[in-house]
Order: sequence, then C-alpha cells, then structure tokens
Amino acid sequence: MPSPHSPSGVLAFGYVAPSVTTSVRLDMATFWIEVGLAAGVEVIVTECPSYEALTRAFAASEVDFAWLPPIPFVALERRKGAVALVSHHRDGSSHFHSVLVAHRVAGLKKLPALVGQRAAWVDPYSASGYVLPRIELAKRGIDPKTAFTTERFFGSHTGAVRAVLERRADFAGTWIGRDAAGVIVRAPWQEMVGGEAIRIVETFGVIPSDTIAARPTLGHVETDKVRLALMSTSKAHPHLVRDLFGVDEFRPWTREGYDVLQEHTTQASQDGLLEGVEKGDRSSGRLKG
Repeated sequence: MPSPHSPSGVLAFGYVAPSVTTSVRLDMATFWIEVGLAAGVEVIVTECPSYEALTRAFAASEVDFAWLPPIPFVALERRKGAVALVSHHRDGSSHFHSVLVAHRVAGLKKLPALVGQRAAWVDPYSASGYVLPRIELAKRGIDPKTAFTTERFFGSHTGAVRAVLERRADFAGTWIGRDAAGVIVRAPWQEMVGGEAIRIVETFGVIPSDTIAARPTLGHVETDKVRLALMSTSKAHPHLVRDLFGVDEFRPWTREGYDVLQEHTTQASQDGLLEGVEKGDRSSGRLKG
C-alpha cells in the first residue's frame, strides 16, 4: 500500500535534514535507488526539519519508512504506529553513550559546575542530546528544570557541539561510540575544526541505536523486501552508508535497551523533566547544522 501522499506504487522514506547539503541530498537519493532496486520497489525521499515533524509525518502515513532515533520510535511503537526493520551498527555495536561536553578552557570538569551555565541541547526527541542527560542529572540531584540560565535546541549534534566550540553555550548533550576496549572511536566533534578543545564532563548510560522503521499498515511483503534490501545494500555500499547514516552496516533489529529506555522516559515525562522548552536570553543565537 503506497503512501497516500506518494505516486501510486511509490514508497516514501523520511529523515530529519535541518540543513542538508546538495551532496548529501544526492547521496541519499542514490542510496534509496539502490535499496529500491534490491527490493523491487521505487522509493522517494522526504526531508523533515525536526524529529517532531518526522514523527508527525510518519504517524500520518505521509512516509512509509523513516530513520528514527530511539525516542521517536518508542513513542510511535507505544501507539502501535511503527515496526522496526534494522538496527544501526557502529563499530560492531548497536548502542552508544550519552555525554555532556564542554570547552576545555571553560574549566567545567564536574556535573555540579554546570549549574548556572548555558545548555545546548539537540532536540526534545534526542535520547543522547536531551532526554537521557536530563534523567541522569535529576538522579544526581541536579534539577534540569531550574539548574541552567539558558537552554537552547540546535537541531543536530554538530550544531549543539559547535555552539560550545564557539562559546555560545557552556555545555552540550551529545553522544560517543566506544570500541570493545572502551576507547572512544566516534563522536560528533572528531572531524570538526577545533574539536580537540572539547572535554567530556560526564558519560551516561547505554542508549540503543537508531532504527529504520516501517508503518505497520504497510504490506508485509514490501516491509520484508525493504528490510533485506537495507542490509544487503549496507554491505554492498559501506562508504555510502557510513557517510549518510554514520554506521558500518544495518543488521536485524533487536529490543535490547528499548524497554528500559521507554520505562525511564515515561517516568521522566511524568516528572516534568522532558518539557522540551527553550528558556533564557536568546541573544546568543540559535544555530542548526
């Protein structure tokens, strides 16, 4: 069953692209052409400005497949509105860690030092860039509802980290990937100019990886074809998958980590920790990227 907003017989894939470049747009189209050829379907690509917009488009069946971070997927699955197809595997792992980072010259080395500072978050739907840090801060006796002078959403992990590098924020929530030995092998700032100035203030718990999900009303045949095509295409075009999705390959999805995340998120929402509201002086500006 095609999306009602797509041409007959054409499936739509949606992802968050707040400031996508022409080269990324072309590479994403190329990737889904390859997936479509492997699955025997035609796929068009839809760009959304935020996780919230993508979640709305997915719930409204405006897209048939979507690249979903853990929080939007949990919210949709809870309403029986999404079926996970594949997990994103980085460095042989299907999970990553949330971290709070600061500029080295700021002297912010411990969590209590963040009180009274300017916070840079990614998005209200970002597990590592907003949700888990606020949950963990509350557990450690720091009330994220009142602790910071300003809180801004920058639309992406690079945007939040860049705000710290440019001293428009004092700390940011983001993610890191570690190898089996615990060494950091992937982080948003590694390829950024001046990224060596970033210091990790605190590392929080494990977060399950992103997923590509299908709407449950899509036919099982199409869903299975796309699932297999995603895995085979990731192996056939590893450089393209790495550049677009930041992963090494797609593997069959598992529930590991998702149930715990859903439980913690539900409780945090009830406690008012995840209101997703910016606050404070806006003179420092807002940057997406």
